[in-house]
Amino acid sequence: MTRWFLIAGVSGALLVAVRFPRILELLTTPAPGTVLPAIGALALPAAAFAGWYWSRRGHSSTQDVWGRLIASKSFLTGAGVVATLGLAALLAPVLTSYNPNAQPDILGAATLRPSWAHPFGTDFFSRDLLSRVLYGARWSLGIALVAVTLLVVVGTAAGILAGWAGGIVDAVVMRIVDAGIAIPRILLLLVIAALWGNLNFFALATLLGLTGWFGLSRIVRAEVLSLKQRPFLHAARALGISRRRMVTHHLLPNLAAPITVTAALGVGNIVLTEASLSYLGVGAPPPDPGWGNIIRESTSIILSAPWVAFFPGVAIFLTVVGFSLIGDSLRSALNPQAR
Repeated sequence: MTRWFLIAGVSGALLVAVRFPRILELLTTPAPGTVLPAIGALALPAAAFAGWYWSRRGHSSTQDVWGRLIASKSFLTGAGVVATLGLAALLAPVLTSYNPNAQPDILGAATLRPSWAHPFGTDFFSRDLLSRVLYGARWSLGIALVAVTLLVVVGTAAGILAGWAGGIVDAVVMRIVDAGIAIPRILLLLVIAALWGNLNFFALATLLGLTGWFGLSRIVRAEVLSLKQRPFLHAARALGISRRRMVTHHLLPNLAAPITVTAALGVGNIVLTEASLSYLGVGAPPPDPGWGNIIRESTSIILSAPWVAFFPGVAIFLTVVGFSLIGDSLRSALNPQAR
């Protein structure tokens, strides 16, 4: 962990040194959404070196969860990949000087190969691909995080309700879950999108969250049914503790592990689903970039300009792998007996 903070601090300092004119430009001639990334770029080295200093002083035992996590190479690798992608998305105005939707020279600058001026090349409309991938990360990762948050809230609530109430309530909730799992998700999403029309950011995130909680609710319900038989809950009932307090103070802390692991793995799944929908035309409204619709726009030039599809594809791949590594590491750290 100490080494990773040191690398982040040095990288942040190099970024500020190399892109200082751009940072100064963003601070002196601010445009919507550019001041905070500039301030963030300036604060990044200090925050990373502070983390480095803290990690040198810290002595986490490998017997606690955090100690097991920072001792896991898989977790550090996954967290490093995810943090790099997240920071790249947040600092997009600093990392690139191009407008992701600008078409400066459709005839002369279309499908340029990767170069120093355009590290990822340009697309068919002469737009800088690096800027489109960076700004597209805001759409793809933002939707995934909002959707997973909604998924966790709804799935946890449904699972606790079914497992705790039992009887007819359990039967009704589980039949809804069975029906939701039985319907192909992509088909359901396409039908809803066709009926709804154009989906904005929050509408698409809500749609993805409300169609993805079924598996988590089953996991939570199974855990609740198991916890209900534990002696500490029998003792809580005997002491007259209210149901609400038993749920908030006894059930939820014991459900944190499966919920956290499912949420981490769910982000990668949502990114893949959103990219699939964008490829099919349901996603970021053109000309705004999203990883899926960048790949869709490259289908006609995939042989002559493969880099247009390659770089957003790599971004999707790294996101899924990063969150998968984090999820697997969390599963081992939160349940070390399963290792």
